[in-house]
Amino acid sequence: MNRTRRSFLIVTGVLFGILMESPLYAQLHQPTSVNPWQSAESDVQWTFTKATTSSANRSSVTSFADEMELVRCSCDGSAMACGSGVGCGCGVASHPAGCLARPQLLGDMLGVRPCLAEHGIIYEASITQFYQGVTSGGAEQAFRYGDKIDQYFVFDSEKLGLWKGAKLIMHAESQLGQNAILDAAAMAPVNTAALFPRPNDLPITAITNFSLEQELGGGYAVTAGKFNFLDLWSQFYPDYGKGLDGFMNTSSIIFLNVVPTLPIVFNGGGIIKGGEKGVEAAIMAVDTNTTSTVSGVSDLFDKGVTVLAVGRVFTEFGGLPGSHLIGGTWSSREYTSFERNGWSFHPGHGITIPEATDSWLAAYVGEQTLWVDPHNKKRKAWFYTTWGLSDQETSPYAWAGTASIEAIGFNESREHDRMGIAYFYSGASDDLKNLVNPAVGLQDLQGGEVYYNMAITPWFHLTADLQVIQTEIDSQDGAVVFGLRAKMDL
Repeated sequence: MNRTRRSFLIVTGVLFGILMESPLYAQLHQPTSVNPWQSAESDVQWTFTKATTSSANRSSVTSFADEMELVRCSCDGSAMACGSGVGCGCGVASHPAGCLARPQLLGDMLGVRPCLAEHGIIYEASITQFYQGVTSGGAEQAFRYGDKIDQYFVFDSEKLGLWKGAKLIMHAESQLGQNAILDAAAMAPVNTAALFPRPNDLPITAITNFSLEQELGGGYAVTAGKFNFLDLWSQFYPDYGKGLDGFMNTSSIIFLNVVPTLPIVFNGGGIIKGGEKGVEAAIMAVDTNTTSTVSGVSDLFDKGVTVLAVGRVFTEFGGLPGSHLIGGTWSSREYTSFERNGWSFHPGHGITIPEATDSWLAAYVGEQTLWVDPHNKKRKAWFYTTWGLSDQETSPYAWAGTASIEAIGFNESREHDRMGIAYFYSGASDDLKNLVNPAVGLQDLQGGEVYYNMAITPWFHLTADLQVIQTEIDSQDGAVVFGLRAKMDL
């Protein structure tokens, strides 16, 4: 074990031990008039859920800025309105419950954070450490340590003194160290967060989301720019965690046969329809080029376009909310064809690789709340499932599905902890199987994942994650993957 990994375990262990023994730890779990457990990341959701409805249903970004109008200044806990000109210059600002109980490690940054929010600039950041590895089976048994830094910016045009109803959203990501993605199962990435900006050639920093949203009225909004797929997905399902709070394996979160029609980072634009309960519909035109580390403007749509369309209805079952989404993609790009009859070898010229024009995906996503604490709406449990069918000639997956149950605060004494269990199955493309077998021995992939996310402080969460995967290579033993994830909201 190298020095970096050893340091991570020592620091995490020491911090956990100190906090558990501290008398402040018990204080953190007592109800207070100010809720210190408000999640920084959940406040900065890139959602049109409410942003595209009436002024009474503004986005979570806007409401977050409004909540920050009142900041706590000085050690006496007195409240000063930032708009008064007093709070903005209060100098030393702190949460009344102490530094360990505030929602972010850096607090309001001496009053800077709430003042920026008042003037239309919201900034949030987090740093997440991963120590994850394959304990048995898979491609390689090794533990790897890596870091992920996420920085989020939202610029509100109206508060900046410009026009009304627009927001510029920016997400900058940095990744350092290593990850265990290729050690376990290539077709079921064991660390979703490590896919961005890219899973290899580290360290790297890139802007993966730079998009403009403009409200049109009547619940509609138009958006254009550079999109991070996970940020886009969070507009529909803000609870899924982006690989930083909930499940780590991508297959536990979404159908992976979205590949190849939708890159993980892409340029595009479209119209989204929001309602009081969330996003109801969307249609977008997407560039088929991956733009994780480049602007992609110079070759925009030069290889084709992907059309993304979704529709969603909201339901109630037993008085508990749920939703059902039907969606799909169609791409005009030419992709490598897995149809074996098109492949041929010519002496002196090598292998002829055929191409197939266009590809498609059809998908369903269902979500149903199973339980909600009537006295605390943040304590809840829900069921989530995704299913996708795709073009077997161009996608490595014929179909993929997942089913999971997650809960927040299921134990009343640990109301801010989070847990989940998931099962996923990915059927490999028959065309791809026929092409590579028996040389490779490709098979369907399936697995399960369970995690427990413990809230040590409002800004520090420690997660233990276990995955068991039957990999896509039939000659490999099933991979058992264990990981620790330590996330700090800055």
